Amino acid sequence: MVSVLTTLTIGQHQLSQAQSPIAPPKPAAASGEKTPETILVEGLGRLTLAKTLEGQQSTPNALIFSPDNQFVLAGGSDTDPLLRIWSVKTGQKVSQTRAQRTSVKALAISPNERLLVSSGSDGSINFWNLVEGKYLGIALEHGNTVLALAVTPDGKTLISGGLEGIRLWTVQPPRRPLYRLNWVGNFVYSLGMKSDGVTLASGHEDGEVHFWDIREGKFLSKFSAHPQAVSKLLYTPDGKNLITGSLDRTIKIWDTSNNKLLFTLIGHTSRIRSLALHPNGQILASASNDGVRLWDVTTGKQLAWFDNNSDWVESLAFSPDGQYLASGNYDFKIRLWQFVR
Repeated sequence: MVSVLTTLTIGQHQLSQAQSPIAPPKPAAASGEKTPETILVEGLGRLTLAKTLEGQQSTPNALIFSPDNQFVLAGGSDTDPLLRIWSVKTGQKVSQTRAQRTSVKALAISPNERLLVSSGSDGSINFWNLVEGKYLGIALEHGNTVLALAVTPDGKTLISGGLEGIRLWTVQPPRRPLYRLNWVGNFVYSLGMKSDGVTLASGHEDGEVHFWDIREGKFLSKFSAHPQAVSKLLYTPDGKNLITGSLDRTIKIWDTSNNKLLFTLIGHTSRIRSLALHPNGQILASASNDGVRLWDVTTGKQLAWFDNNSDWVESLAFSPDGQYLASGNYDFKIRLWQFVR
């Protein structure tokens, strides 16, 4: 994977006209909550700031680890729509390539670890072969921003959601559209694929969560999860719980057998910008304007809070082996936090 990720290439895209990034105001520090660079996390050991990756030219909108845990891939925003690849071991940038015409909104890797997918506000979906390090082109396009991506467990179907609804596509070439699950009218902010490979959850602008049978391409049910948009959602690995984050500043954990609310996680002072689940399915990381918080999914208890020098956090990702948590900040830096027992 080293040679692949350091030699990724991409076709020619024209960058949009650069605009000066707007620096957001700093959030007020939470009194008495500031934590040191080494944090004790119950059940996982000490969480230590291992490295700070510097060299991004914009806020990292999307983060994902390579399947072999050796690299962090970061997608930039409108003024810097690049895919940058960082070494976890050294903290150095090993490669960069243009990913979108405008900002990168989402990254996904197929379950067979062969395909990397990116999407963004230009409406396009790009593909790379991770094994060969080859750019496969813009095979699929929406007419508007694509905010979320999901790949089915069998790796055969890609699901994309955004400002013009949800679409399903074949992954194997020739890549083609299968069908739309919904259309314009209720923006789709987030997607979550259940481990059964059939049930898809989508988070919407109006605060509802919709469920879909992607095998049949049909709507199943919906419920109101939040009074404001569902900005992020994800399933636990066993499919028993659905976790939703919202612009209303809360995170909720639901029993998927009956959509019963189990816990409401309160603490963030602004909208939920990102969620990431530890591979053990028990530790949730959440990002907002006040930094990162860690939660116990089984009890709803907050385990830790760290403010990343009082800077807004836009993106999060756990490494597949669970040893690292990456956070992407509005100061253009990526911080690698390591669990040490």
